Amino acid sequence: AKGTVMSCAIGGAPAIPGWLERAYPFHRQMAFHDNERMHFVNDGPEDGPAVLLLHGNPAWSFIWRRIIPRLTAKGIRVIAPDLVGLGLSSKPISVKRHTLEFHVDMLDNLLEGLKLDNFVLVGQDWGGPMGAALAARTRRTVAGAVFANTYIGAPSKFRSSWFHRFARVPLVSDLVFRGLNFPVNAMY
Repeated sequence: AKGTVMSCAIGGAPAIPGWLERAYPFHRQMAFHDNERMHFVNDGPEDGPAVLLLHGNPAWSFIWRRIIPRLTAKGIRVIAPDLVGLGLSSKPISVKRHTLEFHVDMLDNLLEGLKLDNFVLVGQDWGGPMGAALAARTRRTVAGAVFANTYIGAPSKFRSSWFHRFARVPLVSDLVFRGLNFPVNAMY
């Protein structure tokens, strides 16, 4: 149900190629809820202050790979999910599935599964409106917020581009996005 926080199951993340693991050596997990899988980094001390890092499109939590070690070295717990549809999370085929409400539900359920009640929010690109909506709706304490390269408001109606259509092509898109880590390697 929309806007309803349900508990989610937390489990291990799938193996990744060695070259990627060397660039992305963090503790990774999967959250399972609403028939979707959300991959996320959960690194740093469990009892430390927490930071929720939300990426944009077409990126994934890999963009935070240089930030995560700096935060965890200071005793900060980092939660960096791959938004559903991106990174190592599940890929719903229907474009209609990708609503602001859906993504906020997924994030709120992740926080519920982690029992994370107090955090600093960082939103970049699409992570901005999702983070702002999450902060406005959640019963949890948002101790602070940082927004970069984003818009804080409800996004306009989604229009599918060639890039989005390509992302839904079976096997080929997995090879390009997961196997070659495109376009993240070209961007950062």
